[in-house]
Parts: sequence; structure tokens; C-alpha cells
Amino acid sequence: MFERLFEFLAAFGKDLCPFVVVPVYQNAGVLRFGKYSRTLVPGFHWKWPFVEDVYKENVFITTVRLQPQTLTTKDDVSIVLAGVVKYRVVEVEPYLSRIGDQHDLLIDTAMGAVLKEVRELSFQDLLNDPPALKIASSIRRQVKDFGVEIISYTFTDLGRIRSIRLLTHTPLQLDN
Repeated sequence: MFERLFEFLAAFGKDLCPFVVVPVYQNAGVLRFGKYSRTLVPGFHWKWPFVEDVYKENVFITTVRLQPQTLTTKDDVSIVLAGVVKYRVVEVEPYLSRIGDQHDLLIDTAMGAVLKEVRELSFQDLLNDPPALKIASSIRRQVKDFGVEIISYTFTDLGRIRSIRLLTHTPLQLDN
């Protein structure tokens, strides 16, 4: 008998609870019947059981590491580079309600900005003056409407590579 009660509480415990506590490093968005209602700051807050859903989001500064990109510079040099974007969530409402996958949006936007800036530079210019500030500015412009503040972009790896490109449309035949 108690087993079923514990199962019920485990399944609906958060919905039954009439309050929520938001930690100091988070803000929370409240959806009432599926519509955005309000933003909660750190502290104790009342909520309507079964009517309101609370979604907590970290608002401290954090980073996302971009996977290595293979790119070609203006002077046709193949390179591989990777970077880190430092950011924080400043507005929970657009961050929760306007983006399907927040993490992917940030990564895809950053990698697109890197591609745009790198293809306009020669390899030597890229080595002498990496466009980290331009990339951060580009990312910042694109994600500002989604409640994200871009603090910086940093190159973590940059190197010249050999690139072998197959120009045929037939499958490569390998001998066993």
C-alpha cells in the first residue's frame, strides 16, 4: 500500500508542492497552463499546484566548447580550429520560449560566425591577428534576442592541416 503512495509522490511530487525554491545561481520561468507567466529570482516562491510548471535555468557565467572545425582560409590554406564561447543567460523568458534547443543554437551560431570570419582572412593574417573579438560580436548580435549575453570567444586550437578532397561522385573502392 505504501509502495503505491511512494510511486504517486515520486511521479507527482513536484506538481503537488505549492512552493519552489530557486537557488542563487538560477532564475526560473513559470508556465501557467502552458503560457509564460513570470520569472522567478533566487529565493522562496509560491506556485499553484498542477497549474504552474517551473523551469529553472542557470544564470551564472559558463562556457561551451566548440568542436573542431576544418576550414579553408582566403588564400586556400586548410586549417582546423576550435574555440570556446563564454556566455550567460540574462533573460529566462526568451531563452525558454523562443528556442527549441538552447545549447545547439549557441554552438551552431558560433561555428557559423567562425566560418564567416576565417574565410575572409589569409592564413598569415589569422595567425597574426585572430578575429576573436569580431566573432564574439557576431555571435552576440545573433543571440541577443534569445536572452543570452556573449561575453567572449577564445580560440583554443588553430593549426594548418593537409586536406584530401575526393572530387568524384563514385564510391571509393578499397582493396581488401
